[in-house]
Amino acid sequence: MAPVFLHKGQCGVVEAEGQAIGFIGILHPELLDENKIRASVGVLEIEIGNLLEKSQKNLKAQMPSKFPSVERDLALVMASELSVGEITKVIRHKVGALLADLKVIDVFEGGTLESGKKSVTVRLVLQDKEATLQEEQINALQQKLLEELKTRYSIALR
Repeated sequence: MAPVFLHKGQCGVVEAEGQAIGFIGILHPELLDENKIRASVGVLEIEIGNLLEKSQKNLKAQMPSKFPSVERDLALVMASELSVGEITKVIRHKVGALLADLKVIDVFEGGTLESGKKSVTVRLVLQDKEATLQEEQINALQQKLLEELKTRYSIALR
């Protein structure tokens, strides 16, 4: 249960593995008035000991690569009903160990796009742990990925 100094309906309990480890919320308006505070104030309190106890089980560490990463943004045009999750799964599989990170940074429908289509922009962060990636290597990987997406789902580069 959240403390009484928080605004009801604008607060909650922070949980880890089903156990309360803290609270979050906005201070109650009466408390703000009493202290002549004119802005909303957010509060977060977490019992760090409990959080660390819960997170110790899943901690994994690895050395960062000494070789630079490369970012590539790909704007992909696909059928509107196609799942972005399915596309990211294919990208992860096709790129493999060189994929350090993958983010969906934009989803767009309408405008100049054909009806029934959407544009999904993904950001790939590529990094080799053994050597610096060369432009030719990156371009070849991108080409193979785009061919796979086109073959499987009729996806085109925007």
